[in-house]
Amino acid sequence: MIVIRYSGNVTATDRAGNTSSPTTVSAQRCSDPGGELRAACTRQGMTNTTPVAYADVHALTEAVLRAGVMLSDLLGNLLDELPEDAFPGEGHVDVLVEMMTGTIAPVADAAGTKTVHDTTALLGAACDRIIADLRAALDLAHDDP
Repeated sequence: MIVIRYSGNVTATDRAGNTSSPTTVSAQRCSDPGGELRAACTRQGMTNTTPVAYADVHALTEAVLRAGVMLSDLLGNLLDELPEDAFPGEGHVDVLVEMMTGTIAPVADAAGTKTVHDTTALLGAACDRIIADLRAALDLAHDDP
């Protein structure tokens, strides 16, 4: 099992080198091939035991990657373009995340609470699996003479 722990301050730096105010975060993700992740998904009400078609998983992977890249680029571009005094007394990243949350809220409302919770758990578990598989590949690479 791999346990990744992080606790500390996170800041965002735009391309011009301007840094946002620190935001304190604390996170822990545990992963193993199907064990804890499956249990976590089950606790969230995701109990499917039938494998999903590879094409559907591939489409999901592409959608997650497109969304991640688009949102990351969007946030970075907005941070680059915002004047320093755009949100006096507030961190630019915090304000932009709140704006994005407001934009996503109607879609989440239409999907419903269970779907939002399931999607959040699915994305977290998918990220955990990616980290676990990359860590395992790195460990195997270090074991090779």
